[in-house]
Amino acid sequence: MLSAIGLALDLVGAVALTLGLYRHSRYTTVGLRRGPDDVAQDAGYGTVGAVFLALGFVLQGAQYVGVSIEMCPGWAAAAAGATLLVATVVGYLAYGLVYIVAYRRERRWVDNELTEISLPPSRRVPAGRLGWRFWHHEYDV
Repeated sequence: MLSAIGLALDLVGAVALTLGLYRHSRYTTVGLRRGPDDVAQDAGYGTVGAVFLALGFVLQGAQYVGVSIEMCPGWAAAAAGATLLVATVVGYLAYGLVYIVAYRRERRWVDNELTEISLPPSRRVPAGRLGWRFWHHEYDV
């Protein structure tokens, strides 16, 4: 059963990493190759993907060191399905929280760098919730 749960966690982690790798290009803040929004998205996708992949591999490998739970195949499939649903929701929330922290840190860093070279801080653009996304999101007006 641990192997089935580990595979479900690996699936969520792989999807998170894939979403982070295959994104469309967009215009960024003037003077930056990547804006704070890009850095925060990469941090969110990378963190969630890496954690779920690592946890999935640990659970799959547990049977090789003697840790196993024997159940009928139906219960193992049900556990994997439930894990897939719960991990998707947890991954979504974790992505949002990592995005919030990374965005604020990156925004402070950009403003400090601009101040050090005697430029005004970067222009603030409106920010707010966008659809199902609860995290800080920049949008153009």
